[in-house]
Amino acid sequence: RSSLMLGSVLWLGGEFAFVVFNEADRVGLLERANHDRLVAVVGVSMALTPLLLLGMQRILNGPLRLHAPKSDRPFDTIDA
Repeated sequence: RSSLMLGSVLWLGGEFAFVVFNEADRVGLLERANHDRLVAVVGVSMALTPLLLLGMQRILNGPLRLHAPKSDRPFDTIDA
């Protein structure tokens, strides 16, 4: 469960991407159109991350369980 929640936030670009893209644009490594596209993609990913987290919580806590159901049956014992 925690690995799925962690994985759902790892794809987030983050604010650091804006710094990297602006620096690359400033020194001429990116064309302006590519810079604008990359900034838009990171902005959209940052906006969608909270929705993704809410969706993952609903999936993990809802009727669709990603782990085995607990059994009410007692454990087997071994008589020596």
